[in-house]
Amino acid sequence: MAVTTATTATGAPTPHRFTVDEWDELGRLGFFHEEARVELIEGEIIDMPPIGDRHASCVDRLTRLAVLRAEGVATVRVQGPVRPSRYS
Repeated sequence: MAVTTATTATGAPTPHRFTVDEWDELGRLGFFHEEARVELIEGEIIDMPPIGDRHASCVDRLTRLAVLRAEGVATVRVQGPVRPSRYS
């Protein structure tokens, strides 16, 4: 994987903004521990906290509502990966 570096007009380094393709390659190379809770958000690798009871409860209730409303019309996907942009 080739990673290029960038500098500002003053020569100061700038953070690298990862693309989804680079993120995927890091995963294939084993860069992240298999139990790591990380997400790529706008090019930054973010450590995510564990899912707590309140979060899990809200997800369960919203999933039930979404499944009931979408029956026969759409598929409901719960907490699966999505790719909204080149950097997330």
